Amino acid sequence: MTIARVELTDGRWRVIDDELNRRLTASSPTTLSGPLAGHRSLETATDPTGVIGGTAHASTPGGPT
Repeated sequence: MTIARVELTDGRWRVIDDELNRRLTASSPTTLSGPLAGHRSLETATDPTGVIGGTAHASTPGGPT
């Protein structure tokens, strides 16, 4: 998954240089957060890693995925 800041200029989308632009993969470091962070049901033998199928409800210049 790629996260990039974009802007619409003269009817065309273009990527803007931004320190938050990045690519997330199955081996990207991951931190669980929210109400279930640290809950016993999410404990595993190893730390969570990566993003697979993490584009649900994502927004794109062309509309939601």
